[in-house]
Amino acid sequence: MTQDANITTGVDGTIDVSADNGDITMANGTVTTSVNGNIVYDATNSIHLSQVTTLADVFVTADSDLDNAGAITDDLVGEAANVTADEVAFRAADGIGAADDIDTNVTLLAAVTESGSIRLHEVDGSGIIIGTTSDGLSGITITDTVAALDSGNDHIVVRSAGGITVDSAIANNDQGNILLSAATEIDTHAQIETQVGNIVLTAVGNITVDESVSTSGVGSVHVESSGAGIAITDTDASSNGISATGGDGNFLLQAATTVSLGDNLDSGSGDIGIKAGTSFSQLANVAVTTNGGDVLVDAASISMNNGSSISTGPADGNILLKSSMGNITIESLNAGTGHVAVDSAGDLVVDNEAGHTTNVTAATLQLTAIGIIGAADNLNGSPTVNNN
Repeated sequence: MTQDANITTGVDGTIDVSADNGDITMANGTVTTSVNGNIVYDATNSIHLSQVTTLADVFVTADSDLDNAGAITDDLVGEAANVTADEVAFRAADGIGAADDIDTNVTLLAAVTESGSIRLHEVDGSGIIIGTTSDGLSGITITDTVAALDSGNDHIVVRSAGGITVDSAIANNDQGNILLSAATEIDTHAQIETQVGNIVLTAVGNITVDESVSTSGVGSVHVESSGAGIAITDTDASSNGISATGGDGNFLLQAATTVSLGDNLDSGSGDIGIKAGTSFSQLANVAVTTNGGDVLVDAASISMNNGSSISTGPADGNILLKSSMGNITIESLNAGTGHVAVDSAGDLVVDNEAGHTTNVTAATLQLTAIGIIGAADNLNGSPTVNNN
């Protein structure tokens, strides 16, 4: 079915466009409008969108007969919104905006496809919530339940002219990548997971990870705030903040200002790099772990709090901590048979824990500081003498 003209209804009128045997193609520039009623597009095959506009909700379903054939595509020339609504739910079999991203101006969205990439672009600067729509669709998912459709090359990409809030899970089961990119901030409250693929979170503003981010195999994780800070705040004991299960992908956390770790990083056997323009803080009992990879922390100042640790396992990974302006306070550094180097532009305080514990385990150790190395040991009976 081809839509060559505009469709308009009254204030609360609903619109339902259905194709029971094939595609729906909206000609470039055609507009379907309801002031405050829901709009439904439903086809047994593909849906090619021009513009759909309402203050209520939009539901777009390709492959309504569930035969694993049907995509949702952008049929509008330019980057104006294909869908303007309060909420939008996209369902497809062969991808959503796979070749040319679907442009949206909505408050909340959810999307699912059996195979094919999901590429969405929120053009409005007020931002987007990835959540649960009024008809029950939750998060963003590539299901990949049909083995014959498993390409290993299907990706999830969400870009926003504002912020991105993740309130429902994002899952790529096709071994492809996940990319979230925001002009302001990213705030995650639900899991982000891919099998083997890479995960990239980039924003100009703050990035807060309040639920687990995980990959496996060779998948890497890159979190970058070009104008603000990163906070890993997930305190769920059942999972790490960022993890690579059985993998050797690398982690990079890079921020213009602060990086704060409130939950564990576990890269499998990959390298871990952390770079903060101002301070890096590792909160109490938080572990940074790799089994044989290297760990680099580069910040203006570095603080490891009571019970925190950085470990490269029993293998020969190296640990390097470097501050450009301030002090470095360390807790537990374990490089196994590898090398540890700590280079401080201020003081190097080597024990932030009340008690005599081993601060450094390594084959070789290099400590460098502009100021003092080691604080007075108040537990040995002679506070002016450091027996560590």
